[in-house]
Amino acid sequence: EAKRAAAEEAAAAKRAAQEEAAAARQAKAEEARIAKEEAAEAKRDAVEAAKQKKANMAKQQQASKKPASKKPALKAAPRGVPTVSSWRENRDGSVSGVISGSPNFNDGERVDTSPIASGTVSDGYVVQTASGSKYFLSNDVASSGKQVKADTAQKLMNKAKSGSTISLFGAFAPKEKAAPKEKDVPDLAAAAKAKAEGVRKAKEEAAAAKRSAAQEAAAAKR
Repeated sequence: EAKRAAAEEAAAAKRAAQEEAAAARQAKAEEARIAKEEAAEAKRDAVEAAKQKKANMAKQQQASKKPASKKPALKAAPRGVPTVSSWRENRDGSVSGVISGSPNFNDGERVDTSPIASGTVSDGYVVQTASGSKYFLSNDVASSGKQVKADTAQKLMNKAKSGSTISLFGAFAPKEKAAPKEKDVPDLAAAAKAKAEGVRKAKEEAAAAKRSAAQEAAAAKR
């Protein structure tokens, strides 16, 4: 009887130990699960905080950046800046037009600038080429005409000797048109001559454009 009682006690103790061990394992697993969930929650909070901080910094930077205000267009070229009128922008970024007020070109001469490096390519603005030359763009015919007359008058005054009297009468008078000639009967010789004249003019224009570019480069170097 004593032996049987001892066996039962041993079995009960063993069951109690097993149950205690199982409970400890379950408690440990629960603690691990809770710790894992807390770590995941902390990671999500950290990511959300980083996103919020980045968004706030972006807003601050955007608020600190003031929109660049466009400078108002000018009515006339600044002193010393040549005017290019009847201009157009080319595919390579250069500008072609009629120049006035330049010490390197005659007023009314057509020029091709170097590619524009800075400035607003629009009427009433000063642009600058990569070589450093500045030009005032204007398609205002009236303003351009006034500028050409003023520049021509200034050149005449500069050429005049000290103490002499100069007259601007007729300096800006329009050229008289030649009386129309009677049309000749077209023939092959006239057509060939006209074609040769066109080729000659094209060559002269190309040479003039080349000289203009060379003069502009030389002026920029000076």
